[in-house]
Amino acid sequence: MEKKKIYCDTCIYIDYFFDQTNERGRYVGEEAAVVFTKVLKGLYILIVSDFIIEEFKANETKDEYIQLEKKLGNNIKYIKYTQEDKDKAKKLNLKNWQDTLHIILAEKAGCRYIITQNLKDFYPIQRQIDVILPISLS
Repeated sequence: MEKKKIYCDTCIYIDYFFDQTNERGRYVGEEAAVVFTKVLKGLYILIVSDFIIEEFKANETKDEYIQLEKKLGNNIKYIKYTQEDKDKAKKLNLKNWQDTLHIILAEKAGCRYIITQNLKDFYPIQRQIDVILPISLS
C-alpha cells in the first residue's frame, strides 16, 4: 500500500524550527514536531515544493530546513512549480495566491492533506484536498 502524502504550509516548518507557541499559548512547535515524527517513522511522505524552499530563503530558515531534510531522508519527495501554476494561483486568488499555489502543488503531487495552523487562510480557496491542523493528522 502506498503511503499517504502530506504537504505542510510554511508556518508548520517555522513553528517546528523555533518551537513556537501561538497567541493563545498553545505549543504549536510541539504539534509540528509530531507531524515530522510521523514522516520520520515512515507513516507519511512529505511533499516539499521549491516554492516552500523559496519561502525558507525569504524567512532566512534555509539552514533549519536542511537539518530537517537530513533527518527525514527518503521520506521527502519534491515537486517544482511552473509559471503556469503561479499564474493559475494568482488568477484564482490574487489576494492570497501563495496559499493557493500551495494547494495547486499539493494536489498536483497527489497529497491527501495540507497541514497548517492557518485554516482560515485556506477556507476560501476551492480545493480537492483536505486542509487540517497538525493535531488532526492521525
